[in-house]
Amino acid sequence: MRIKHKNRRITLTLLVLSFLTIACTLVGDHFRTLQVEAYERRLEGLQLLDELSAGSDRLTASVRAYSATGQRRYWEAFEDEIQVARTREQAVERLLKLGLSESEQTLLRKAKQNSDALVSLESEAFEAAGQGDLETAIRIVYSDEYRRRKASVTTPIKDCRISLEARLAKEASSLAHRSTFMADLSLLAILINVTAILSALFFFYRRQVVNPLADLNQSLNDLLAQKPDVIISHQDNTSEIGEIARSLESYRQAAETAKAERWIKDHVNDISGSLQTAQTPKEFGERLLSKLMPLLDAGCGAFYRVENSRQKLCLLAGYGIQPPESSESSIGMNEGILGQCLKENKTLVITDLPADYIKIASGTGAAAPKVLLTVPILALDRAMGVLEIALLKPLDDQRATLLDEVAKTIALNLEILNRSLVASVTAQDEQP
Repeated sequence: MRIKHKNRRITLTLLVLSFLTIACTLVGDHFRTLQVEAYERRLEGLQLLDELSAGSDRLTASVRAYSATGQRRYWEAFEDEIQVARTREQAVERLLKLGLSESEQTLLRKAKQNSDALVSLESEAFEAAGQGDLETAIRIVYSDEYRRRKASVTTPIKDCRISLEARLAKEASSLAHRSTFMADLSLLAILINVTAILSALFFFYRRQVVNPLADLNQSLNDLLAQKPDVIISHQDNTSEIGEIARSLESYRQAAETAKAERWIKDHVNDISGSLQTAQTPKEFGERLLSKLMPLLDAGCGAFYRVENSRQKLCLLAGYGIQPPESSESSIGMNEGILGQCLKENKTLVITDLPADYIKIASGTGAAAPKVLLTVPILALDRAMGVLEIALLKPLDDQRATLLDEVAKTIALNLEILNRSLVASVTAQDEQP
């Protein structure tokens, strides 16, 4: 799969996980807010119920004090609570706004109605006390009927308090559990998100992007530094990395080809330049072998020139072998491998040479060659010589191409040398 598609999927996955994390956090905060509001409503409800109960108690205290003393200030306190402060009415109104349940509203209305009924009884006590009949007033406010009516006010308030406290406490507890659950879920989402991010960084971007790009960058630097045997990795990768790797490999192959061609061209030009200044066939052969044999990693070799006048191959120069002792060192053009090479006009390759065929020797040892090459030197399909080369291993493609190109320049320069020699002889013969 291409990196672009994988990156899109990873990005989408991380966005979804991030969205879930944020959503869980927001929902958890919402539940915590509702929990706080539930506790606040519970506290406010209890305070309002206390105010409702306290308002009724203040009325009771005022009427009893007035019944016992007849002092007007108690009557004024009673009237102030009824007409001005209106603690009970305000408490009821605010309680109804808290969103009480149906049963709680019924209890609250019942307590208010019973409190109003109690006020009518208290008004009788005030009337008796106002007429100076304190005994009757006291009997009213301390009678069983008064206590029964008073209880009918406080009991619904207590029941409403118990119900409200239990309901809001349960609601707050439920919201607390939900908030805790969402907090845990949010934490889990965060862990999953972090794990996904780390996995993407280490297992995708690092292994499939960063490391391969680093490897390709190193390979490119090695190519630019012209280091040998550079290996371009990740070529089997199906992503954009693989395309880059295959492009680098194409560049490497092109660079290697250009380098090989330049190497061949430079050495061909060097050998050709050296041969052009040769004055004699022997010098020509010696220069040729001294330049060519090290380039081919050859152990030994020889260069033969065709002498058409005698139909012979004359050994002009040797490399790593005993040089010819006289100009009579020659063989027939139809003899042996050299003759067969000229007859077929193509390079002959002989392998599995016998151990006693020839030795490639140095000061530290000797070894038998593994390959023998005979290369015809042709000018317009006319044989001009043969190049014989003994090798410890077969030529690679680059050196084989070099040998083919050198064979062409040998023929050209040898033809020029022969014409120069003929012209020189002709000039000497014409001299008086």
